[in-house]
Amino acid sequence: MDELLSTTLKKYQSESAKVKTLSFAKCFLKYLTKTKLDSRYYAFDIFLDRPKNLEVRKNVTNRIITKEDVGNILAYIQTALNEERISPLRAQHYIAFVLFGAYTGQRSMATMMKLTVGQFKDAIKMKSPFFT
Repeated sequence: MDELLSTTLKKYQSESAKVKTLSFAKCFLKYLTKTKLDSRYYAFDIFLDRPKNLEVRKNVTNRIITKEDVGNILAYIQTALNEERISPLRAQHYIAFVLFGAYTGQRSMATMMKLTVGQFKDAIKMKSPFFT
């Protein structure tokens, strides 16, 4: 099983090919378990799990976002709403996303999901520089 796993990971460049090959091998072990009525075959399934890659996410971008940038985005959302390219509800979602991102320093959906209650409370307490 170790040799099958290492050969598969080395041989194929495509993640899709790796997943398909290992899934096929796992299904074959399941088939052997059913046809031979021996659960020991299926126990080898765990040896075909791919190694987990830990992804480090940055919470704050190193690029400085200015009030002008945020204002431009909000103006674009308003234009899209006025031209009926997006619904009012969708516009509200986009505006909320942009403003909370601007207040907290978060920039992408991946990091926006990590917002804390404290960050929301701080953002609510702040006076909005965009609606003065």
